[in-house]
Amino acid sequence: MSRRARRCPVTRPPGSQCQLLCCWHEFTPDALFHARVSLARVVSENDLSPDVAMDVVMAASELMANAAEHACGPYELRVRRGTGKLVFEIVDHDSKMPNLTQFEEKVARAREFDPARLGPELSERGRGLNIVHTVSQGAWGVRVEETEKTVWFAVSLL
Repeated sequence: MSRRARRCPVTRPPGSQCQLLCCWHEFTPDALFHARVSLARVVSENDLSPDVAMDVVMAASELMANAAEHACGPYELRVRRGTGKLVFEIVDHDSKMPNLTQFEEKVARAREFDPARLGPELSERGRGLNIVHTVSQGAWGVRVEETEKTVWFAVSLL
């Protein structure tokens, strides 16, 4: 872990047994790369299939990129083990609730899928939460506290 990363304040939800995988600031060199390496190590240690492990890294990468683009740091990547599941958390220090309108609209369109209307589905942006939703089978959410926001998702170990 870099010197900058060690200076990050470690924040943990009360009563939780989170493992801090990586902490970084806006200007930490190669931060997302190091976070993905730490995450890949943890998922490989938890007997996830290679496909699920790759999906977890992709989903977490999407949330880390969202945090870096839309919120201020420092940022944290955490994991905690629950009964039959792993929960991955990305924390930023922006207490504003994310705008989920675009995601909700895409979910509604997916229910009424018409191949003739593929324009929005082919967009290069705005697919991150859809990836998280799919990988986690809908087990994800946002927790907003006074000075920070945590976006989390869970995957089954069963």
